[in-house]
Amino acid sequence: MRRNDAIAVLLMALSLTPGVASAQRPPRSHPSRTVPPEKLDERISQVRQLAARAPAMAEEVKPLLALAEEFRVEARQKVEAGQAYSAGRLAGASSSIAEAIEMMVGAHMKTPLRADPVRPRHREDSPEREAARELGMAYFRMAQLDFFSRQPGAGKIVDLARLSRRLYQEGRAAYDRDEMTAALQLAVASRELSSAFEKYIQAQLPEELPPPPKVDRE
Repeated sequence: MRRNDAIAVLLMALSLTPGVASAQRPPRSHPSRTVPPEKLDERISQVRQLAARAPAMAEEVKPLLALAEEFRVEARQKVEAGQAYSAGRLAGASSSIAEAIEMMVGAHMKTPLRADPVRPRHREDSPEREAARELGMAYFRMAQLDFFSRQPGAGKIVDLARLSRRLYQEGRAAYDRDEMTAALQLAVASRELSSAFEKYIQAQLPEELPPPPKVDRE
């Protein structure tokens, strides 16, 4: 199968899969690095140091670092106010932005930055197939932005949505150039920024609403 067909087939599969709707999400092949709220300060400092290794990127991600820090502080304030759900969503948004920054720097430097680099979910998958899957996931998440962009508070973070779309487009172009590692990293970065957008909007929900139940994931 040609590369251009791979993404088309994947997106078609997502659209035709029973039960996949705007309220649901497809399986994820790249697990997010969820950071506990108490370790967010360390995580933000870590990605700031990573960005400093590429001066051009350090300047580009400066607004993202500032937003990640802002969300971290807001999350702590929510904890102190006893608003656990909002605190968790804000901490998650901060963590997602940090993850996106790491992926952006990796793509810019053309190398994985982790000691445990992103690996395929299935051992038999080729880098091409894995990159196509990640681009499909990023595309799916961007489709949710139309809804979240109409919610109260979205105007404050509209740049996250714009950057998410731009990174997806850059990842798609990298895929066409056979730069599979960069394509995957840019796709993950796009998806994480979309996720940060969603989590921030969810944090704006009235606290009197009961939070959703927690269940153990297998």
